[in-house]
Amino acid sequence: MNWLKIIVCFSAVFVCPLLHAQTDIPDSLRNVLRTATTDTLRLTLYGRIAWAYLAPRTELELGRAYADSIQITAAKDSSEKWKMRAYYYYGAYERFKGNHEAAVEYLLPYLSYYRTQGDSNWVADGLFQLANVYNDLGDYPKSIAVLHRIISIDRSLNNPRNVAHSLNSLGSAYFEIGRYDAAIKVYNEALAIYDSVGREANKSAVLLNLGNVYTRTKDFTKAKAFYRRALEIDRKYKVRYGVATDLANIAWLFDGMHQYDSGLIYHLQALKIRETLPNKDDLARSLLGVANGYRHTGEAKRASIYYHDALNLAQQIHSKPMIRDAYGGLAELYSKQKNFEKAFTYQALYKQMHDSVLNDVSARQVNELSAKYENEKKNRRIALLEKERALQAQHAESESFQKKTWSGIAIVLLLTALAIVYTTRQRVKTQRHLAMQNDQLREAKFRQQLTELELKALKAQINPHF
Repeated sequence: MNWLKIIVCFSAVFVCPLLHAQTDIPDSLRNVLRTATTDTLRLTLYGRIAWAYLAPRTELELGRAYADSIQITAAKDSSEKWKMRAYYYYGAYERFKGNHEAAVEYLLPYLSYYRTQGDSNWVADGLFQLANVYNDLGDYPKSIAVLHRIISIDRSLNNPRNVAHSLNSLGSAYFEIGRYDAAIKVYNEALAIYDSVGREANKSAVLLNLGNVYTRTKDFTKAKAFYRRALEIDRKYKVRYGVATDLANIAWLFDGMHQYDSGLIYHLQALKIRETLPNKDDLARSLLGVANGYRHTGEAKRASIYYHDALNLAQQIHSKPMIRDAYGGLAELYSKQKNFEKAFTYQALYKQMHDSVLNDVSARQVNELSAKYENEKKNRRIALLEKERALQAQHAESESFQKKTWSGIAIVLLLTALAIVYTTRQRVKTQRHLAMQNDQLREAKFRQQLTELELKALKAQINPHF
């Protein structure tokens, strides 16, 4: 069995806004709750207590119980806002339990509601949980897309700590698709942010993931150093989930170096802690790790017991990759014992499950390509409609301009014609007036001449000898 494939399965992302909840936090909040006088304050406190129990992943049922209190109070007040907030806690609860489909069923309506309120911390929180669900399901392209959206929101809200959480998850998605340089880059960005805001406890997850990158690239010395730094921080802050994850990854590191005795010691330590925690995914992984350790160290009977325990649990949680790995381990175990009949049976089951996992991946890829194709068609239609609208607007603007131009020309022509008519009439009037004055002058001159003639005639009559 390829140990590198196995270590990827165990490299779970577990960054949360709160990595550890001290026992006095819920107690202090409950004390405040007893004196709360309004439903709004009670609902707020229910949410804070629920998360204080959910985040460390050690007392999930108590966390869900307080989410139920939110749901009951919200129903009484007909508050859609708080009903959806309860869905967030239910989604986180199901995710931490390893029930990915149930987590999505709660998170999607939660996000649908809060998106209508605009980008906010509520949206970013829900998207963060959804991104990690996609990561757990192996749908890394979706996870990466969602994480970029979260980072954009949190940067706009000036929330550096949440940016660092998302960068860590983004690095894990890059790691899963083999983009190791990109993963290292965003991990280091996250570490720098945690240092700047004084969040040492949060650094353990990033250090663990850096260890995974160097394990994959076979730089075992660096990987071991990062794992041990992560383990030191988680032990300091008593984060049991984190300690178990660190131990499991160290175990797989030793397995990768073929130091199975040392690996088995760490697998058993991780298993002991995970048996007290609610996450069945992690428990099944540790059972597989212990089984592999016993197989490689020659303890076939114990290996068989742990393989069957892992197989039963993997079947309960419908984890095809872990069912496949359990079948593969049993096939190798029985082959080594020369029990070829059982080895053949489990090898056939392994191949069947291996093909099923590949088919699931292929089907998902086909669905994604189909969705992208439909989305592209939709975008093309939208672009075409926008272009048509732009052309129509341009045409309408051109027609309007032409109408305004012709109207302007018509007005100018009309004013010109009126001016010509007015000028012509004035000229004719002036000419008539001048002609009348000339006639009057001529008549006056004629009368003057007539008068002069009459005077001359009169003088001649008076003086006939002249």
